Amino acid sequence: MNQHYLSFIELGQRLAKDRAIPWKMTVDENGAVSTDEYWNLNKLVNNDHPPYSYLRDFACDTKSLQTLNSRRASIDDQQVASFILSESWQDLIKAAATIQLFSKRNTVTHVTQNVIRPLRVIATCVQNKAPWDLVNDDVRLAMQVGKAVQASGKLGDQVAGIVKTIFDAYHLTDAGPLYPALADQRLKGSQTRKAKHIKSEDELRYDLNERKRSERLPERRAFWELIRIVMTEKPQTFVDELRFIGLKTMIATGFRIGENVLLPLDWERRREYTHRHGKPAGELGGISSSLMIRHFAEKQQAEGSDSHLLVEATQHVVVV
Repeated sequence: MNQHYLSFIELGQRLAKDRAIPWKMTVDENGAVSTDEYWNLNKLVNNDHPPYSYLRDFACDTKSLQTLNSRRASIDDQQVASFILSESWQDLIKAAATIQLFSKRNTVTHVTQNVIRPLRVIATCVQNKAPWDLVNDDVRLAMQVGKAVQASGKLGDQVAGIVKTIFDAYHLTDAGPLYPALADQRLKGSQTRKAKHIKSEDELRYDLNERKRSERLPERRAFWELIRIVMTEKPQTFVDELRFIGLKTMIATGFRIGENVLLPLDWERRREYTHRHGKPAGELGGISSSLMIRHFAEKQQAEGSDSHLLVEATQHVVVV
């Protein structure tokens, strides 16, 4: 057993013990945790409101197992029956959850989707091979299975991310680092860079589509069709009206979805500009007043702060 793995588990246990969270969980023949022992992740971080996320299933990942068996069937290999994750993998998942929640201060949604699920995918693909015994082929297979499970390929990227941020960062494996074996599947080859001011208009437009995460961006025609709809069409229902308002706000400000839906009722802020004698700057050809939107900015977490705290910010908007 890897000493770094033991230290990782001990850290998770200590974080749980400091908060009176029971570590031991009784698992039935289907991998389900008993109702009086599973973790309600929302309540663990004093975020007691729905939707709730739980850590209560230590069976293998069903969709990943189906995909894995399809791959094995294509090469006439033996099928893998459903199984319960070993104790070492259960401890790893629990430790990763506690460290991400209480040390890294990540959100419950992040821990559920980007930590617990990818770990279960890897454990499923290696069929309970000990975490410290993983090698390049194991994580490469898990990433390929993850990409096949979701058409967008996001689960595969999450698997690669967990390899980098947990297995390699904490030196959990004897054969690490493992992430370099996955990087060539995720990153595009380097391209010759060219200064923007010497690019043609067509080159600049093409570069807008070649973003690091281009799958998150709409196609150009879809984007302009969205603008046409929200700016010219008449909403058919009250819900459509709310959607149009929200989309117009995001188009004008560039807000993230979370920032958009959390706009406060008292959102309007104005700033007045004067010259040194106290007269409005507009009298001298400048701007006398500007409008700002008060909002709660995302990705502004300070070191040591709680990720659930809202950070107030303001953003200037153009008044037409």
